[in-house]
Amino acid sequence: MGVLQVGRRVAEIDDSILELAAPCCYLDAFRSPVPSKFPPLRVRQVQTLHRGAATPLDGLSRDGGAYAVEGDEIFVRIPRSPASAEASLRAVFQVATMREGGLLVHGSSVAFEGRALVAVGESGAGKSTLARLCLAAGAELLSDETIGLYPDGTAWGSPFFSDHDLSGRRLRASLGAILLLEKASREQVCPIDPAEGAAALLSQVYRPGPGEISRAELLSRAGALAVKPGVRCLRFRKEQEAGAFVKRWLLETAG
Repeated sequence: MGVLQVGRRVAEIDDSILELAAPCCYLDAFRSPVPSKFPPLRVRQVQTLHRGAATPLDGLSRDGGAYAVEGDEIFVRIPRSPASAEASLRAVFQVATMREGGLLVHGSSVAFEGRALVAVGESGAGKSTLARLCLAAGAELLSDETIGLYPDGTAWGSPFFSDHDLSGRRLRASLGAILLLEKASREQVCPIDPAEGAAALLSQVYRPGPGEISRAELLSRAGALAVKPGVRCLRFRKEQEAGAFVKRWLLETAG
């Protein structure tokens, strides 16, 4: 049985799941959990799930696996596939984040001096690229793939990655800014109407399973984040100067 930090919670997870997911996840930084006031989630691999109680794992085919939640226990049925094991761990992060009032989003996040920026956008918008540029400017990486955003103003990293050389090692940071990415010929941060910002954020939220949370509550959480810290548009080039620009902006003006 392994123990991982899963956002603000701790999860006890069958070793078979962790071993299978290891090629797809950077788990080392998450194996030393910090004390939590919340009871641990217990994640077990099973051979069968009750039909009707099972939720297909996000983004996989019908035979890619499923999970079911009963209180603080999460039961996982997966084939012997690293991708399915990774998806099952993402479902655990999803459950943990939703239960603590947060949103789990597809995005990248880095931190400068303990302040995190979270970058969101459609595939190809430059999330991993911006993470690399910021790392070159001295940032720490939370994740270039999946981030938990919490109502207490913190961003939590995850072990998931888009590129193998971008492995998040920082667990959490104070959330300073959410940036919607656009390619441009020069760096510029522009305001966005909160409704547009909430919609952009919602488009990148990992969808919860049936019955876990209402659509109205999802909208409320995204709306709150679109107001504070707010969602802004970052126009940037794929040039090293962009990382330094973001660092200066975050430390001097965001908040």
